[in-house]
Amino acid sequence: MELLKAEEFPLKLQEFENFLKKKALSDRYIRNCCSTIKYYFVTTGKFDIETINNFFISKKGVRNYNYIYAFKLFFVFLNKKELALELAKMKILPNKTSGNLYPKDLLKKVISNINEPIYRLIALIQYESGIRSFEVVQIKKSDLKYDEDGDLFIYIPEPKGGRKAKRAYLSRRTETVLKIVNEKFKKDYLFISPGNNKDFTTAVDTMNRYYRKALQKAVKSTFGATQLRSHDFRRNFAADIYKKTGDIMQVQRTLDHSSITTTMKYIEGIRTDKKKLTRSIRED
Repeated sequence: MELLKAEEFPLKLQEFENFLKKKALSDRYIRNCCSTIKYYFVTTGKFDIETINNFFISKKGVRNYNYIYAFKLFFVFLNKKELALELAKMKILPNKTSGNLYPKDLLKKVISNINEPIYRLIALIQYESGIRSFEVVQIKKSDLKYDEDGDLFIYIPEPKGGRKAKRAYLSRRTETVLKIVNEKFKKDYLFISPGNNKDFTTAVDTMNRYYRKALQKAVKSTFGATQLRSHDFRRNFAADIYKKTGDIMQVQRTLDHSSITTTMKYIEGIRTDKKKLTRSIRED
């Protein structure tokens, strides 16, 4: 059964975009959802479950977050939420790029080459704590707390995704910088100035995007062409913990991974190096 006729699609797509905006989603997420639905319709020209499922099957082997969630939201918009159960089962594939490991000195050089102090501080927090960039840009003044020993830590609240709340500790030097920033700025958040819920998601997305651009500019000035991304700070942090402790469970606990499988991907290169080292010792 056809759910939508071709002549109805342009208007429905505009209504779908307005529907998403009311849900306080980020501008980028809304663009991704709308472009995904538009790409499907331009490609197939039909809108029924059989065609949608065939489209899904043809997209196996690609990173398919957008396809899955965009269609589920579109069904909710059409008041056909139950149709989500009829979608073909698709495994959400991980990102093919596994990231890179870099010496500490090079990572520090990249950070020092970031021109804007605010973005340099975000990168430094990532480097020293291993927390995600979108978590850093959401830090509130009230998230800066002290433990029983009087040491400053960043409190990362429990997100909607189900991960537990966590603490992120920093070096003494960065602690001092954060204290100064905390005292200097009177706003609730250290890096963004959101208004209502809709403005908050946009503010986080915008700051994160500008930070990544500043980071890439510093990366190019340091390395030239390279694949270093903001998440590589987290990956390198995990690798450094594993090199120091040899304890994969400690890495999992520190990074708050729900699955040990995720942690193993972070230290895959380190594990390979360890195997080569062991063999070289036994073959001498």
